[in-house]
Amino acid sequence: MNIKRYPDLPESINLEDSIKEEKEVEEYTKFSLIYGGRCLKAFVAENGIVFIDSAYLAPLSDISYENIRYFERTSTQGTTYIAVKNGLELVAAIFPVKVIEDTFVAEINTFAQLCETTFDIQNHKKGGDGLCG
Repeated sequence: MNIKRYPDLPESINLEDSIKEEKEVEEYTKFSLIYGGRCLKAFVAENGIVFIDSAYLAPLSDISYENIRYFERTSTQGTTYIAVKNGLELVAAIFPVKVIEDTFVAEINTFAQLCETTFDIQNHKKGGDGLCG
């Protein structure tokens, strides 16, 4: 695969195929998240979860999904970014979307509470407490 190098990229990111400090990260595939009009992929990184906009992966659609691997890297300025590889070859460097803020966490907590309430109601209707049919 031919990587297009952009001369105006920040010098703080490393575009080598492999660096000693990178750590492979797992995509969190339990569910998808559409937030703020963007489809976000979640990755379990060293310091929690990071999200990338899946639209940034569109140019890589011709690569077999089994060959794609994701690595967490840190820029010289201390910013986390995701290095995407096709086998051993770097094919993209993507900075995470910053969505984990007060509003986002509050909305996720509200959503989780609604799910828990629905779960409780459904289980109450299924098993019942012996008082109703």
